[in-house]
Amino acid sequence: MTDGKRGNGTELGKRLYDMFSRSDRERGAGSGTEFDVFSKWTVTGGITHEEALLLLAAPEDIEELIRKKEASGKDQSSFMRLLQWSDSKRKLKVLARAETSDQADAGMRRGAQGIGLLRGEAMLHANVLLHEIYRDWLDSQDEIEKLYYRTRLVSLWTEEGTAIIQAARGALCSVSLAWDKAVECSPEARYELQDIQLESWYRALARCQEEGTECRLELLAFWPADAADFTAAYEFMDEVGKQTLCQLKPTVELRIGALLHPEIAPDDAADIARLADVIVMDTEYDLTHQVSENRDNPRAIRGGIDLTKEITEWANPVLLQYNIEEVISGIRRVKPHIGIRVSGEVTAADLHTIYRLGISEVCCEAGSIAPVRLAGVRLEWMFNRLSAAEEA
Repeated sequence: MTDGKRGNGTELGKRLYDMFSRSDRERGAGSGTEFDVFSKWTVTGGITHEEALLLLAAPEDIEELIRKKEASGKDQSSFMRLLQWSDSKRKLKVLARAETSDQADAGMRRGAQGIGLLRGEAMLHANVLLHEIYRDWLDSQDEIEKLYYRTRLVSLWTEEGTAIIQAARGALCSVSLAWDKAVECSPEARYELQDIQLESWYRALARCQEEGTECRLELLAFWPADAADFTAAYEFMDEVGKQTLCQLKPTVELRIGALLHPEIAPDDAADIARLADVIVMDTEYDLTHQVSENRDNPRAIRGGIDLTKEITEWANPVLLQYNIEEVISGIRRVKPHIGIRVSGEVTAADLHTIYRLGISEVCCEAGSIAPVRLAGVRLEWMFNRLSAAEEA
């Protein structure tokens, strides 16, 4: 490309061209290179030369270029068309990570294919009024007073759940059972909180259905240690659903899955996968666990999960944790097509590891959604092409 021709293009196209190293450009002149994609994507794919250049940038460079493009205030129509094209070609599902309805809405506006994880306990702290009533419920000693705050908690949680389902615009909304490590309370109180949470979300689901709002709810058991643990959580969720939804339950679109601790035993993870609709690996980079055996989930501790260890010591997200590859491999052996999602703040730079592990769904912060969408389609093309070459 001459300087004259480059000058006729946009500044984004020029920056992208300059970004490639000399060795990359020389390598692109031969056959069987990544740059061969131009002829396919620009002719049969219906995208421009500049758009193909963006797809071929390194994942970390894509993030920076998109930030600059969004901040420029220029026409975004070509960029939006490229993102939509990438969604039609990419197999990896890109979902939003959220704690509030505003965050859910922001993620969906950035092109997320759903809400991949809403931590139940995080919602209690993110909403000021909900958090206030939650603390009042925890602190109440009088039974009548506690029942009053329970009713208020259900009402407020239902409102927030309804707003989040509406923000998802008919796409998936995945919620984990609340297990708040930030408070001191009995295991009985924690399970009662989950009962309140489930009643609230089922009420939100029923309200949305009555209003004609399409909704796809997914409930995640929190850190089941084995199949028996998951079955108990499944039955609990199912029973609350029957009591709350009554005759509406058979008509709602509901899936039940598991949020797995990264140190779960691979065999136990595989047994849980046989029963679950989806598996979400808990790779939250800011999640800390300060739990004593006498206080929280002793079944998980007996199952070999060290709940006293901080996940922040492992990685951001926990994609390189020693156990995770074996866990995912074991799950794939017993249930090859089950959706396996990672919940941490995945960025475009993490995608090489994501694909190597065989993960099919990722959660992202709003600002990382567009780069992951583009970097994903580029990497899938590379992997599929290399796979075809090896077979030949």
